[in-house]
Amino acid sequence: LHIIYSRIALNDVMLTFFVVLSIYLAEYYFKKSWKPALYLSGIVFSIAFLIKYNAIVVWGLYWLIVLAYTLAKSRDKFIKYLIDVVRLNIVFAATTLTLILFSGGIPMLVYAINNFAFLVLIQSSALTNPFYYHLLVLIELSPILFVLFFAMLLYFIFAKKNREEWLLFFLIVIFFAITIVQPRRLARHQLLVLPLSIILMSRFMFILISRFKLKKNTTRIFIGVLVISSCLWSIYEVEKIRDFTVMKDIGQYIKNNHPNAYIHTYYQKQMAYYADGELGKTIGALRKISSLKKGDIFIYQVSRETKLENSPYEDVLPFLHKDTNEYWKYYSPRLLEYVRNNSKVVKEFRYGDGTYAILYQLTSTEPNIKDDPEILPTQDKLTTLYKFACKQYTKKGFVSK
Repeated sequence: LHIIYSRIALNDVMLTFFVVLSIYLAEYYFKKSWKPALYLSGIVFSIAFLIKYNAIVVWGLYWLIVLAYTLAKSRDKFIKYLIDVVRLNIVFAATTLTLILFSGGIPMLVYAINNFAFLVLIQSSALTNPFYYHLLVLIELSPILFVLFFAMLLYFIFAKKNREEWLLFFLIVIFFAITIVQPRRLARHQLLVLPLSIILMSRFMFILISRFKLKKNTTRIFIGVLVISSCLWSIYEVEKIRDFTVMKDIGQYIKNNHPNAYIHTYYQKQMAYYADGELGKTIGALRKISSLKKGDIFIYQVSRETKLENSPYEDVLPFLHKDTNEYWKYYSPRLLEYVRNNSKVVKEFRYGDGTYAILYQLTSTEPNIKDDPEILPTQDKLTTLYKFACKQYTKKGFVSK
């Protein structure tokens, strides 16, 4: 996961680093009673929060588990920790507010609040992938480690645990439960607890070695088999993606045959990349029906009808029992119907034993039908917010008229 998301430059890798660092600093304070570590933890978490707001989920879970464990052990210590939490969050709030106001003043604060509200909305309403999707991702990472991971969880359910093991165990389990319950489920959500899972897995490995009294050479062979098998599995997964050329074929076809058409797809970044970056201005997400123009191109994927043998999706799709166009059906059901009724098929792209994607070109914009209701902020609202921000920036002297 780290390699994949580093390669495509998403901010989840930086987010994970700063979240884990903030937890480390808090734990260092509890171990050494060094107060600067507590305040540094608040500052570092502020950075994590501003990178991506869902850092607050792990942070909140961490402190809830720490306080619950402390309350069960010592009431006096619980009061002390509660005061520490208040101090820490004052530092976090002050740092966050200072950084936001320093970077753009009140307009940036309004923008940040709007973004946070949007994140809450999208995480709780945007339906992507079934509830068991994260289990499939773990299997894709490495089947052997998947089995070990669940063996580890079963062990720590029944075993006696010290404070650190309680903390790691409940952080991982509760976080995974949240990612399963929330409607929007993506592989990168697992990154946040991946380092914590690795730490707990390491402890489990030492317990296995000690329990079965494995000799040094046996231990080395055991760990070597795990490392080598995981590396070989990763190479296998990477080669599957490298051999999957359909997206590249689509991008090159559009570049050569429809360079001036507006391309509608939820895979605009991938399409722009596979078209050698030459479609950056004419490719985007699905637009409103009222803004469509004759000649527009739509990319519709029909994965459900295709046996994707040896593709990156072959292990996942049999479980999903649906195509990859749930975006259309969820956000724009009327748009999907409109495109099918007012377009011609210009090209089909096949993979395996069936059709992978169909390219539609709009031949008519009549009869016009009403747009789908907006579940996200309308363009008018976003434009109003943008104009307000520009006005404030101009007043502050950050930009010229």
